[in-house]
Amino acid sequence: MFNHETMARLLAPASPAASIFLPLMPNQRDARGVNLRLREHIGDAQTMLQRIGIDVRRCEQVLAPLHQVAAETDFADHRDPALALFTDGTFIVAEPLPREVPEMVVVAEDFHIKPLLPFLAMNRHFYVLALSKTRVRLLVATPFTCQEVPLDYLPPDAQAELDSRAAVATGPDVHMELIMQSPKRIAASVKAALADDAPIVLIADPAVGGHFLKQTDLPQILPEPIAFNPFAVSDSELVGKAMEPMQPLLTAELDTALEQINARLGTAQPTVAIRLEEILQAAPEGRVDTVVVAQDEALWGQYTPGALPSAHGHRTPGDEDLLNKAAVMALRNGARAYAVAHDRLPRQVLAAALMRY
Repeated sequence: MFNHETMARLLAPASPAASIFLPLMPNQRDARGVNLRLREHIGDAQTMLQRIGIDVRRCEQVLAPLHQVAAETDFADHRDPALALFTDGTFIVAEPLPREVPEMVVVAEDFHIKPLLPFLAMNRHFYVLALSKTRVRLLVATPFTCQEVPLDYLPPDAQAELDSRAAVATGPDVHMELIMQSPKRIAASVKAALADDAPIVLIADPAVGGHFLKQTDLPQILPEPIAFNPFAVSDSELVGKAMEPMQPLLTAELDTALEQINARLGTAQPTVAIRLEEILQAAPEGRVDTVVVAQDEALWGQYTPGALPSAHGHRTPGDEDLLNKAAVMALRNGARAYAVAHDRLPRQVLAAALMRY
């Protein structure tokens, strides 16, 4: 997923910036259709560039990285649901997405990052501790990825026992056997493997989980274990199980922001805005703390700082999604930005913001 360096690049002014969102439909056997659609989208981007007055040479420069991706990518190898492509001609970002997004081509002053906001909001990591009577595994996961964390550390008493066995037997099985001899050894090995204080979801055999929690003290472990055999399913299914208790934690910041927006609207406080023009004017000044825009709607138009936005009922050459514009400008100036279903926003507005002042 996108790291801070990539997002900083996508937030920098580009003009023109070309963004393409391409569903890959990985279950289809014939990948030629995906390549054909990408080439059609590149053609659409070229038409958009020409309509806003970009000369042929500059068009070729902007689109060259996209043509290279189309020529060199074997879409039969891609198992991801979608691909996001961003270029201004000087660089290319080609990022697989963990869920399908609407197919889209946008050419504007800024990159079209709004479809990424739901992924970015959820892209926080946590740990999954899988435990049975004879096995233990630690995974570091996000809602979209997971990776096993080696449990290499042995407490001193276990290490001493391993050393005493060295002449007889060593290896991964012996290492696991020594760790599994007590819950405290398991906890010590897990604690040594943790990189931070992110939450831990315990998924364990019913007879094991409660006993483990009573005998150990891992402060970041969630209090309710999931009673399930974690070694009977794939890693992706394991993360899916862990998402049940993690979901409220991952969405807590967004949920709190929406509650605060509604509360401030209810008491008519001045530090809330639901008029898009007010949000657009405040964002470059650093007055926006949090902005929430409609994920499933677009408001096509044009905006120049210091002037009122010009919105249209339909998309015309040179237009950009003003909801994306609000998110980009807010993020550039240190705010948080979220995209949610339109029906989650108050009073049927397309954007709402918490203001710093």
